[in-house]
Amino acid sequence: MNLGELLTGFFEFGGQFDFKTKGMSLVTGKACAKPDHSPLYVENPLDRSLNVTRNVSGDEVDRFVRQCRESAWSVESNHASLPDLLLPAGSSMRFDLTSVSTTLPKFQVKNLFSLGKEPGSPPDRKQKKDTGFRRSSVGKRAFTKR
Repeated sequence: MNLGELLTGFFEFGGQFDFKTKGMSLVTGKACAKPDHSPLYVENPLDRSLNVTRNVSGDEVDRFVRQCRESAWSVESNHASLPDLLLPAGSSMRFDLTSVSTTLPKFQVKNLFSLGKEPGSPPDRKQKKDTGFRRSSVGKRAFTKR
């Protein structure tokens, strides 16, 4: 599968998915029942009881579906190439999609947060920033100027 087929498949999926009655599980990679009435439901992979898209409005979901349908139709009917869909209107920039590799490097989730360090290396100890305030003995949230 090349990049064009993958992107076209995404447009078709986004244009046909039943967002009103179904949600998406990133853990299982499948549609799931929506536990609430939010316009878009994507299950948080770290806490499966939370919706990571709870702030997305119904108008935004409708616009997303409409744009996916229009993009899929444009590509399938040869009215627009995939690079044309990715560029701002009137742009003279061009992509060479033939040189794009669809093979992704293997990684481990724990390495996603290493901030450019080699896998397995110990994390840096963060220096405490001197803010000019010190913790008051009155309470945890009370601060006083030094």
